[in-house]
Amino acid sequence: MTLTDPTPLAPAPGHRNAHHSPALAALLLALCLLLVGTPAWAAADSAEPVDDVRVLIDISGSMKRTDPHNLRRPALRLFTSLLPKGTRAGVWTFGQWTNMLVKHGPVDAAWKDRARKAAGEISSLGLYTNIEDVLRRATWDWKRPDAASRRSLILLTDGLVDIAKNPAENAASRERIVNDVLPRLQQAGVTVHAIALSSESDADLLQQLAAATGGWFETIESADGLERLFLRMFEKVSKADTLPLTDNKVNIDNSIHEATFLVFRKPGSPSTTVTAPDGSRFGQQQLPAGVEWFEDERYDLITVKNPPPGEWHINADLDPDNRVMVVTDLRLKNTELPNDLSVNQPLLFTAQLEQKGRIIDRPDFLQFVKVTLTQVSD
Repeated sequence: MTLTDPTPLAPAPGHRNAHHSPALAALLLALCLLLVGTPAWAAADSAEPVDDVRVLIDISGSMKRTDPHNLRRPALRLFTSLLPKGTRAGVWTFGQWTNMLVKHGPVDAAWKDRARKAAGEISSLGLYTNIEDVLRRATWDWKRPDAASRRSLILLTDGLVDIAKNPAENAASRERIVNDVLPRLQQAGVTVHAIALSSESDADLLQQLAAATGGWFETIESADGLERLFLRMFEKVSKADTLPLTDNKVNIDNSIHEATFLVFRKPGSPSTTVTAPDGSRFGQQQLPAGVEWFEDERYDLITVKNPPPGEWHINADLDPDNRVMVVTDLRLKNTELPNDLSVNQPLLFTAQLEQKGRIIDRPDFLQFVKVTLTQVSD
């Protein structure tokens, strides 16, 4: 089985990462496979921190122009559906006021169901764009670092800090974000990922929030890219294991307890179907036991519990953003790549294979393991 790290070193085509160096080709990468000596099965260093993810979505009136088809809804449904069980997450919307759209708590089937339904309430009716208020309210309990928690904040907006008709009040609010809110987030170990859904947004502020916390910033000019951008945000805030998908085919072995297929559809495409290793074929209308299928406007999310080993085939359009995410006892644990790299800055990249939380260092197993690191630059 080959596990892959889905985190890209460069943004997707058509997107812009404002603090990602264009000269990454000069970056020196040192790759080493971290293998601990005897005993044959070594305990991993420590328990994985729990992901705590909070999503802040702008619902101000200007979104009627920048997101006329309300594509924030399917993007949020995709993001929340992908979150692994055990993650802690919540969703807030903001305009003049802040609203907790999905209550913060542990992610399970019931939480995902509530999140999918709540996404339908996203609108563009807010009178202002009170970024300061939503940052404070959504992170009220993040006051100090917590080694047991991996904290991520995703902020989507299309505007400037706008809390009143008086420009001086808006400027003062922006200053408080920079001088008060941002230092607190840094102190609490929060990573801020910011999305500007318009060239008219305060890109300088959003970039500053992301860069100062080791996060990712992108500007997109069309809401059509929101679903795929939220997929990339998911891959940054979650430690999901994935399998390589080639020509919409993937090999699954008996170490996999659950497989989730994300399949993007083009307008007018036939309905997606899946072919199992035994040659049987099924779609949303004829689900075998142990299969859950969620269909949205432009993608399908198919989860198979205890999938039979062998080659699985997705019968749909080829798409570079199609994914296969798995739950498995065999995991590849590797260095988390920073989002902001300097030219000629050496980077030590380590990787280790674990089974049931214990590092594998058996020579008879590792002789068949090949590790490669591919650099992608913009």
